[in-house]
Amino acid sequence: MDAYLMAFACCAGIELVTLDRGFLRYGTSGVRLKLIETTAS
Repeated sequence: MDAYLMAFACCAGIELVTLDRGFLRYGTSGVRLKLIETTAS
């Protein structure tokens, strides 16, 4: 599913916003990736 979302974002030219650090393995791949980090309370 990650690869599909990256491919979709790349083709659509949109930013992908996620909590999943696994997307970092794709590097830039022509996609603007915004990783939202959470803090434990």
